[in-house]
Amino acid sequence: MSQIRKLIFERKYEKAQELGGEKLLSQVGNEMKYQTVGSLNIRYKNRKEVTGYYRELDIDHAVTTTRYKVDGVEFTEEAFCFADGSTDYYTHSIFCC
Repeated sequence: MSQIRKLIFERKYEKAQELGGEKLLSQVGNEMKYQTVGSLNIRYKNRKEVTGYYRELDIDHAVTTTRYKVDGVEFTEEAFCFADGSTDYYTHSIFCC
């Protein structure tokens, strides 16, 4: 990084970019660009006390899970993505007694 910074301060932008490409970027050449389609906000009306709140992050399987109960009803939320990173999914399940 120090060499790249030095080249930038010397206004040798093309050389800095070339060096950055060699030293900082993946040599595979098939990196994916990501942009979200939007944001998902879920708001619950009249939500009472939440109990049994639990969160888990499974790095190996790219899954995040949240569980909690409200008035004896268990809610489970999961978010996951495909291994190639092409698509993210969100699921919401409700289990009643």
